[in-house]
Amino acid sequence: MLDNYNISIVFPRMKYASGDPPLGPLYIATYLKRALNANVQLIDTTFHHDYSYVFKRIVNYSTDIVGIYIDTIMFNDAIFIAHMAKSLGKFVIAGGPHATIMPETVIPHVDAIIIGEGEKPLLEFLTALPSIKSVRGSWTKNEEQLFKSGELNIVDNLDDIPFPDHSFLEYWKYMQYWHYMDATGKNLKGTNIIASRGCPFHCTYCQPTLRKMFGSKLRYRSPENVVEEILELKRLYNIQSFMFQDDTFTINKKWVYEFVEIFSKKQSGIVWGCNTRADTVDKQLLREMYKAGLRKIHIGAESANERILNDIYKKGIVPEQVKETVSIAHEIGIKTLTFFMLGAPGETKKEILKTIKFARQIRSDEVTFNLTQPLPGTGLYDIISTDPKYMVVQDFTKFDYYNKRAFKDVTISNQALKLLRIIAFFYVYSSLDAFIYMIRHISSRSGIKKLFAKFKRVFS
Repeated sequence: MLDNYNISIVFPRMKYASGDPPLGPLYIATYLKRALNANVQLIDTTFHHDYSYVFKRIVNYSTDIVGIYIDTIMFNDAIFIAHMAKSLGKFVIAGGPHATIMPETVIPHVDAIIIGEGEKPLLEFLTALPSIKSVRGSWTKNEEQLFKSGELNIVDNLDDIPFPDHSFLEYWKYMQYWHYMDATGKNLKGTNIIASRGCPFHCTYCQPTLRKMFGSKLRYRSPENVVEEILELKRLYNIQSFMFQDDTFTINKKWVYEFVEIFSKKQSGIVWGCNTRADTVDKQLLREMYKAGLRKIHIGAESANERILNDIYKKGIVPEQVKETVSIAHEIGIKTLTFFMLGAPGETKKEILKTIKFARQIRSDEVTFNLTQPLPGTGLYDIISTDPKYMVVQDFTKFDYYNKRAFKDVTISNQALKLLRIIAFFYVYSSLDAFIYMIRHISSRSGIKKLFAKFKRVFS
């Protein structure tokens, strides 16, 4: 039975400063602290890009167990930290999307892997120590045997999970970089929250990874539980705004209507934003959300070419729906950020230019262009890795959708694609409205810091 152990959870974001708190590891740290008679710390490298920082935190905390979050881009840094922790005699456990999707690349470097969402399987594994045995939702090993359980061990009622304890983080630094509501023209203090887990859609750049992480069923916290967390964040940190980080907040319209009704009654004065799809919102829903403080939506447009959208990405929308959603949002008074991806397998220069022109035509308040990445475990990865026309790189650090493409495509070179991406940003943001938006950014010290961070991700 685990008793009075010191546990260090490591989030190895070693490249970019960010305003996005690591909610997954934060939930885990909070859950363990509440459930166990153990000491827990979260070692977050978002503002400390130095292995020595992790080393000192592990040693000074007299850590017994090290848990490491791993996504594909973080893989190399995470494995380095795992070896460092092992050299100090620590028991090392890995979790996160990459560990779930490609556990065979992780297990040689650690003592155990947690598959999918981590709260329940990690708790069950830790409470069984020092015995090493198979736990549902984990890969574990001893000197003689490797136990594999890919079966998910999820929390059915998300209200049972405590609110993430932001005191684990350097919370004030995240607020300095938090940018989600900047389009409103106000320097609002805010953070991110999550109301659901899972996604029912079939987009090849996300699935089946999300199903392997969270299962096939979309699970929601109760609207009352979400509102309670928002009010607690206002009380503790005086937030003025927040962003729902759910992959698609507006899938269950009944839930959304219930949430906005309850939240409106609190008269909190807090404004907010969310991610959505163009086919899951309508004017009536957006009007009700606006009354409850909605001031920003993020829309996944991805491409202006139906061939790319539906034959390759399996998105299930058409560009006209995106254009209409942006127009309705602006009519109501809601700001928009629209996401596009450039460089799908087989995408031609003509198709890319069509997307760039469309991005300017719809007059979204903000637009971002990422490079298409076939993340391991996704349908897109399967398409590219099994087609001899493409060559997927083996270095996981190249799977950085900000400024790298992790495969070669004879249709267009990676160098030409990166140039087109730069052109896209300048073309879209050369309009008068976009210029005014940029001036707002540089009108304050915090705005300059956030703008510089965005440029670093895009052009580094």
